[in-house]
Amino acid sequence: MERNIDPFLKRQLLIARDLSDEDFTNLKFLCQSFIPEGTLEDLSTPQKLFTELRHIGLLSDEKTETLASLLFHVGRSDLRNLLLGIEGNYVWQLTLRFQIV
Repeated sequence: MERNIDPFLKRQLLIARDLSDEDFTNLKFLCQSFIPEGTLEDLSTPQKLFTELRHIGLLSDEKTETLASLLFHVGRSDLRNLLLGIEGNYVWQLTLRFQIV
């Protein structure tokens, strides 16, 4: 019996695998306004960062704006497009906005 893996989690894994150490460090830097410093320090992988974003309500299949904006601002429009399901090299101008819940 084959189990179905959530397509959104698969996309997050693909994105996590393609992030460089510098990309990940920059993502964490941008998350300082909505993830406490102590928690950020404990996030040692992109997967853990994505899990934390899900936990605080900033990432879900229907709520991708925050991660899309973060990826755009660290120069990874390719991964942003993957997250959003956009084909090719099309780039939108995004504004970095965060709402603390």
